Amino acid sequence: MVTILKEKNPQKAVQLVRETIKRIKEGKVSLEDLVIYEQITRPLSQYEQIGPHVKAAQKARARGRLIGEGMVIGFVITKGAGSISDRAEPIEDVKPEDYDPEYYIHHQVLPAAMRVLKALGITEQEVLKGKVQVDLKKFFKKNLSS
Repeated sequence: MVTILKEKNPQKAVQLVRETIKRIKEGKVSLEDLVIYEQITRPLSQYEQIGPHVKAAQKARARGRLIGEGMVIGFVITKGAGSISDRAEPIEDVKPEDYDPEYYIHHQVLPAAMRVLKALGITEQEVLKGKVQVDLKKFFKKNLSS
């Protein structure tokens, strides 16, 4: 969203988000851009809630890697059925075609982009579909000031 801050151009920012979504859908992003990093803060056996980073660490350990408290685990959410945690795989075990584009679009890209774009009156629908929904407040402001 540096585009908005530097260039003061919300439409260019929307276009950037759309291009990013397109690249993710087409498999044209590197895995390094999709890796999520989280720290293992305690022994794996002590986690009550098994989040994606814990599940990925458990898989890495089961595959013979040393995993311990304080380590940072890099993982990617892959295609398939099951929870996000179940689909979390250590980056070392993921091929470029394995990642789940829908997860990255709807859980990583859009939430981050919409925190900024929503403040500018841009809806998620506009970003995804390119359709501009008429906001009655904007409509009345425009017509009352004419």
